[in-house]
Amino acid sequence: MDLISHPIPAVIVLLGMLVFFHEAGHFIVGRLCGIAVDIFSIGFGPQIVGFRFRGVKYQLSWIPLGGFVKFYGMTATEKVPEEASGIAFRDASLPKRMATVSAGPIANIILAFVAYVILGMNGIPHAPAVIGTIQKGSAADKAGFEFMDKVVSIDGKVITDWQDMRKLISKSALMPLDVVVERSGKKASIKLRPDAVEGRDLMGNEVKVGRAGIANGVLPSVVAVTAELSPAAKAGIKTGDKITAIKEGDSWVPISYWYDLARLLEDAVSSDKRTVFLRKQDASNVGNGSNSSDESEVELNLAASKSFAELGLTDAQLVLDKPEVSSLRRGDRLLKWKSVELDEIFKLAELQSENTEPTVKLTVQRGYQKVEVDVSLQEFERQLPSGKKVIYILPTSYMGHLIEPEPWIEKHETLASGIWYGVTETATQTTFLTKTLGRLITGDVPLKALGGPMMIAKV
Repeated sequence: MDLISHPIPAVIVLLGMLVFFHEAGHFIVGRLCGIAVDIFSIGFGPQIVGFRFRGVKYQLSWIPLGGFVKFYGMTATEKVPEEASGIAFRDASLPKRMATVSAGPIANIILAFVAYVILGMNGIPHAPAVIGTIQKGSAADKAGFEFMDKVVSIDGKVITDWQDMRKLISKSALMPLDVVVERSGKKASIKLRPDAVEGRDLMGNEVKVGRAGIANGVLPSVVAVTAELSPAAKAGIKTGDKITAIKEGDSWVPISYWYDLARLLEDAVSSDKRTVFLRKQDASNVGNGSNSSDESEVELNLAASKSFAELGLTDAQLVLDKPEVSSLRRGDRLLKWKSVELDEIFKLAELQSENTEPTVKLTVQRGYQKVEVDVSLQEFERQLPSGKKVIYILPTSYMGHLIEPEPWIEKHETLASGIWYGVTETATQTTFLTKTLGRLITGDVPLKALGGPMMIAKV
């Protein structure tokens, strides 16, 4: 699986497999119908090696994107050898020619069915419908969603995974939704009215898309220190450190996520506690597989802080980890994109998704100073229903990158269940493809949306 995670081997292996099975369908049914075959090739272009067996030339060719089958007499004017006379393609009956031609796409449908059965019985991972991150000021934030809420149903429809929830919200712009969530073992009802944003569907049509402002990724407990004289800085906490535990009484409570850390520190500040003890992993060790022996304890003074914000701590979702441009450094925290203030990775993603300028002026926190830097961005080609669009993005990773939740596995234990899953998924995808082809013919989907192997690799 590591091999086909790279786009070039993926296209060669997967697209090649699709074309191979397609041509094999033509070949097998053509032979069963008694039609003479000249060449069956794996790959296109010049031949690498080949041999003849029972009148058919089998060959391996240089371009590894599928293959082809050539029947004798594919055209009315083609000369056929004497041994193929009377059994060439053009000499076969109409039903036999129809069966041979249709065998290719039917072979692909059978391949899809078999693949879905195998996937279903091995287990399909699904992202759980659990709220990991809530965008500030979003519809979900206003509605009262909380970290780790599990969405159970929307308007009475059972939600099994994140995709179910995303589909319902996407088509419900500005519509009131009754959402039931599971929170701390109890059910809670929430009224959600998704915001409406401009977008395009898979067919390229302009639509109003519903957006709640939630993500299933979770912020890790990696922190950024905002001020030099803050309690966090005085305690020895540095930007990029990961807080792994907080002491409550005589025991240590483990921490993995930023929201848990923020909640516990907010509770501590609002109580009568004057100090709190934390365990931290140094920024240089975060992500390197370090163990508890690499951790240290710090004492955070709460006495001078009236609120959590005064501690000088924030999350590290906008702290650069490995910037690929010389004007930026590891540990820089993004504050502004041009004149737009940044406080969440979502805002940065929105700005970059529409950016067509190759350079940008960024304001960053470097150490405890604000610095403006001109940054050269990386070209990125997006494939949209309307065609290609070149945008420019910041080439970097982030110390506080979102952690994907553990997926739940949909596994079909019996052969009958696996077959039914294969039938339903194949039918769903075939219906979608048929509709798309129909809309290409009518012009509802622009021809710019079409592409070949290179587009497949990029997508």
